[in-house]
Amino acid sequence: MRRGMEFIFPFIQDKSKWPWKHDVLYWDEWPVRQPSLLFAGLKFNQPDYLKLWQALRPDPQTTEIVRNVPLRHPLLWVGKTEAAGK
Repeated sequence: MRRGMEFIFPFIQDKSKWPWKHDVLYWDEWPVRQPSLLFAGLKFNQPDYLKLWQALRPDPQTTEIVRNVPLRHPLLWVGKTEAAGK
């Protein structure tokens, strides 16, 4: 997971850096708040992941985008100490 997040984080942060074809539907509506940013930020002590997670749109309205975000409320899946950053 660490290597995957290290790879994808810069593109979530600034999708204009993506060097390949825009191969997803609704390109303009991404990124949204991804649970993987929260979980990786907590697990790997990466404040930048957490800051970006907080900054992204939490409640997309397009059905296709909603369908592709597996958890709507990922804070329910973390403990109190994790959520507090301890």
